Amino acid sequence: MSIKRLLSACFIFLFLSFFVACGQWYSKYGIKDDKELNSFRAVPKLMKALDRGTCYDGMRAADALVVVGEQARSAFFSLEHFMKRPDCSLRQRTPAAIALGQLGKPAFNILLKAMNSKDGKIRFLSVLALGYMKYRQADAIVLLNRKIDSDDPLDQKSGARLQAFESLGKHGEAAYKSIPLLVKLLSQEHWQVPSMDCLVAIGVPSRMALDALKALADKSHDAEFKAQVMSRYKALLSNAGKAP
Repeated sequence: MSIKRLLSACFIFLFLSFFVACGQWYSKYGIKDDKELNSFRAVPKLMKALDRGTCYDGMRAADALVVVGEQARSAFFSLEHFMKRPDCSLRQRTPAAIALGQLGKPAFNILLKAMNSKDGKIRFLSVLALGYMKYRQADAIVLLNRKIDSDDPLDQKSGARLQAFESLGKHGEAAYKSIPLLVKLLSQEHWQVPSMDCLVAIGVPSRMALDALKALADKSHDAEFKAQVMSRYKALLSNAGKAP
């Protein structure tokens, strides 16, 4: 290869490398590469994306803060702001809710207030966030229980009540005191499947839960539903010995 062609190839390589680097969404906020993006050092720059960026940039910034975890505490106001942005879709705002839940103490009161927002999407996102809240975990579980047992029309319409089952399940065995509530809801047809799934996610094979699932399967005349119930029963039974 001639010197001219070699220099030309090097120039093209450098140009493409520069173009790719500049083309990354985070470059406009002064973040150099993926390594910096997912580090504590990037938090102030990611806050700018949450506060002033597009919905896409805010979503990606929140994704990065989920990776950073509890070290992103200084971003909690920016995360709250982005979670409540009405011009962004629910999917775009979801990472901000997860990041808030992971922050723990700084976000607890924010989420507590947001759970009763008049905006159904904010209610949904706050309930989702509580599934990741390990700070004051017992209080988070109590709040989720209230949503699970809520008859508020907005909780139903927004999906906040349904999301509460999934969020509660993320707390695993720590939510074992919720078993009586979930067993009670097995008697309500609309909530049978989310209640069963939540019992399995909690993973504590209490006699109350196992007996309730067996009874639900025995009285069902729908072969497909009976099979679904028994699959949950077996999944829960496989954890035998873990009951508190």
